[in-house]
Order: sequence, then structure tokens, then C-alpha cells
Amino acid sequence: MSVHSQQEQSFAQVSKVESIDSIQQARPDRSNLQIVKKVKKQLDEEARTLSNRIALLKQEEAKTVKRIEDTKKKAFTIFKGKQHQEQRTRERGKNEWAEEVAKKQLQVKHSREDRLVQKEQNR
Repeated sequence: MSVHSQQEQSFAQVSKVESIDSIQQARPDRSNLQIVKKVKKQLDEEARTLSNRIALLKQEEAKTVKRIEDTKKKAFTIFKGKQHQEQRTRERGKNEWAEEVAKKQLQVKHSREDRLVQKEQNR
């Protein structure tokens, strides 16, 4: 007889009995006690297995939450770095533009001076 069919028979016999209390009140039949012990042992094992699974899932959840938090921190750091870089680029661009304007003004000034010098030489 296979284990599965034995379990089915055990469950069938247990289902005939209304509760564990009624078994204990009844004449202590050895087969009933064995069935109850088997069922109790199996239920305890299932409860322990479920408890272990729940603990494992909670650990996995904690790891996942930590990874998400770390990723958010890293993304924020990258975002701040990009903002800083963009600000520096804008400032550099403003400085370059100001330098370029100053160069053009200097060129215009020199060209005026050159024209004045040429006019004086031509006289």
C-alpha cells in the first residue's frame, strides 16, 4: 500500500471522528491514537514548514527593500552630480561668452586705433 493511500485512509478515519476530544473520551483504541498522532505530527510539520517559508519570504523582502533604497540613493547621487555638471557647464558657457565678447570689443578697439593711425599716416 502506498504512502499516499495510507494517508487517505488515515484522513478518512480521522474525519469519521468528530474531534480529538471525542477520541480521547472514547475507549483508547490504539489505531485511533496512532492516526491522531500521525495527523498531529503531519500538521505540526506543515506548520513548521509554512513558518520557515514565511521567515524566508520576510528575509527576501527585507533584502529587496534594502536594494531598492540603495538604488534610490544611487539615482539621487547621479541626479545631483548631473545637476552640478550642468550648472558648471552653464557657468563655463557664460564665462566663455563673456570672454568672447571682451575679445570682440578689444578687436574693435584695436581696429579703430589702427584706422586712426592709418589716417594720421596718410595725412
